[in-house]
Amino acid sequence: MFKSFTSRVAVLSVVALAALPAFAKTAAEIQADADAKATQAQATQDVAASESESSAAAQADGKAGRAAKHAKKAAKESKEASKVADKAADLQTKADKKAIKESK
Repeated sequence: MFKSFTSRVAVLSVVALAALPAFAKTAAEIQADADAKATQAQATQDVAASESESSAAAQADGKAGRAAKHAKKAAKESKEASKVADKAADLQTKADKKAIKESK
């Protein structure tokens, strides 16, 4: 795998640097990431709601094909919003745990 002693030392150096606490995010940084993800989830959900409204309007106008297109896009956006919201919740949990750890 490693052809020389120097390459082994280089790899170990990188691994050791990555393990240093200076590279770890603080609770505030994780919280900022969680807030950004939550904002992204809300924006995506807003797009889904808009598509859903467009679908309902097209359905009312008797345009079934267009209504289906908007409904499909609304479902896709809603699913994406759910995934992003889950990531935001995970980051929030991580931030909470980190804050507790930092306060000790």
